[in-house]
Amino acid sequence: MSDNLLDKVNTLKIQLAELKNELMRQPFERKVCIGELKYGRNLDIVVKYDGSEVVINSERNSFDYIHPSDIIRYADGWSESRFYELQEAYNTVKNLKFHAGCIHQRQNWDLKKMIIVRRYTWSQKYYNMRKDASDGRMPLHEYEKFQGMYEKVAEITSKHRTSNTVLVDELLRLGMIKLKKEETRLAVNTWPHEHPEGLLGVPCEVCNYPYGSAWINDPLPEKTLAFLRGL
Repeated sequence: MSDNLLDKVNTLKIQLAELKNELMRQPFERKVCIGELKYGRNLDIVVKYDGSEVVINSERNSFDYIHPSDIIRYADGWSESRFYELQEAYNTVKNLKFHAGCIHQRQNWDLKKMIIVRRYTWSQKYYNMRKDASDGRMPLHEYEKFQGMYEKVAEITSKHRTSNTVLVDELLRLGMIKLKKEETRLAVNTWPHEHPEGLLGVPCEVCNYPYGSAWINDPLPEKTLAFLRGL
């Protein structure tokens, strides 16, 4: 086989694999009657797939508590063995884990890293300055300086942009702020503006997904998805 033909074959294989994956990820909804329960109701289930997540619901009955012995008559195409297949698919879907980070972040980042986050508040000196400014007792030339100081203090005490350690150190040195509290926190639960090592909202280096911006579920096995699609 020539190199040119081999390249075409490999390209075709890749395209077929991509097409298969695209078809498998097409949304679908199925409403299925499995059979009649011994207390006079049908066991109906609804399966919905939106392209990323599967939801399986049973109408009027909780599928978690249904046992084959509760079914007195199976609908066409159903049997005890197929019911167990459905139950296995249901448990697979139910036990999928959700994550705040993408697969790359979970593999490459230290998601258990702890950092110390500090919160600051006004000092008595700054409080007095604010009061003087509010009451009109502050000279104009001092008021102009105070306006600039007001914005800096707000950055640290109101917006909590404490990762700006240079500004924090400046305001502490000038006696404008004081430490309110400090806590040990996971880096993944901390915004970068709160701490230089905060990871919340930080994009992945590979796929650019911002950590914590959504819940990402584990991929559904193709076998399970194919079974549910075929109901």
